[in-house]
Amino acid sequence: SEAVEKVLMDTEEPLSVEELAEVAPILSPAQVHADTKKAAQSSEAKTSLKDLIPLLPFLDDEIMDEILSQVNVDSLKEVSCAAPFLDDDQLDALVSKADTSDWEGILALAPFLSDDTLDGLAERCMEEVDEHKLTQLAPFLSEQTLSKMAQKMENIDLHALVGLAPFLEDETLDEIVNRELDKGCSIKDLTPLYPFLSSETMRRLMQHFLRAGDIEGM
Repeated sequence: SEAVEKVLMDTEEPLSVEELAEVAPILSPAQVHADTKKAAQSSEAKTSLKDLIPLLPFLDDEIMDEILSQVNVDSLKEVSCAAPFLDDDQLDALVSKADTSDWEGILALAPFLSDDTLDGLAERCMEEVDEHKLTQLAPFLSEQTLSKMAQKMENIDLHALVGLAPFLEDETLDEIVNRELDKGCSIKDLTPLYPFLSSETMRRLMQHFLRAGDIEGM
């Protein structure tokens, strides 16, 4: 390829980021670092993170910090592709450059982000998140943030609540269940939640069965 020819001929013409990605496996680490830096500086337009992703396995932290501070970031999904090669600080810096309303991107990044960064992203999307989306993110969020988001959902689907239950604070789950009971929800719909409810809430359910004479329910 032209990129290989440039390397072999040792021309002064700098490799583009795309060309460098082709030949990086056959270059020394020092050469990859030097050529990456040169490519980023020689480009008239800002280097895109998407173009850099194939190079990330060949770069050390020092050159990575320098290059990443200058790149354009189009989306959180793009950041998620780079995430396995980055540390928390580098990830946080890139996330701050991207469109943080991208729910699919947040979900893809969840296993890699620090707790504070993920909680912040999730809270910013709070108005757009339903209980089904929240269930997908629940294993990665802090209990406090998850509970705050769940409490704000006025009409929560009880089937989705089952998926959230293992991750919610006990008080929050009780509050949501009691709210649904006051609205007249079916007690039978709450059955999968019994292992996660407090004794006080279970007592309220038992009293309902006693009043109705529902031995099967008890």
